[in-house]
Amino acid sequence: MASFKSIACGLYLGFITIGLTTAAVPSYATLIDNGLTTLDDATNLEWLDLTESTNRSFNDVSGEFGVGGDFAGFRHATTADITTLWTSQGFPPGFTQLPAPATFANFLTLFGATSGGAFPDIEGYFATTTGTGLGRLLQADGDGRFFALVDEGFDPTSFGTQTGNWLVRDAVSAVPEPAPLGVLALGVFGLAVSRRYRIKKAA
Repeated sequence: MASFKSIACGLYLGFITIGLTTAAVPSYATLIDNGLTTLDDATNLEWLDLTESTNRSFNDVSGEFGVGGDFAGFRHATTADITTLWTSQGFPPGFTQLPAPATFANFLTLFGATSGGAFPDIEGYFATTTGTGLGRLLQADGDGRFFALVDEGFDPTSFGTQTGNWLVRDAVSAVPEPAPLGVLALGVFGLAVSRRYRIKKAA
């Protein structure tokens, strides 16, 4: 009977652990400010602030990805990268809102406004399947109208003081936490060993 109680207790604790672990996983992307970079915990991509690559063309920046380059370790984001990032924050490409989403202010803080003034925007070059594009988040007017635009076909040699580059790199992975079922198995194994030790000691 004691053995059954021990196993039942282990199973109960294991299921609680699974529940707590599952509940702790966010259902949306969280953006973590790391100074000049922003980590998207859902994709494990680290984004460089757009203000770090303004006034530089797509081709110019691409030539600096190698060891010793100004943007070593980074690459241009793809259309899919940008779509995933923006959508996770409430503004998928092509989407127009009135008023602007509240998350836009946080986005400005994290990535840096490439154009200031009363209606700031964020824009930068990215990689498409056919060349280069321009991704822009723009609060367009006093009514708070908001646009998320992804345009293609821009000249890769063009540049501007109000245009950066959407640059990403894979973040260093953290040590993975034990899987819930692994925790459960360890708990049951520990209880079994403890029970066996007590029986052996009593003999």
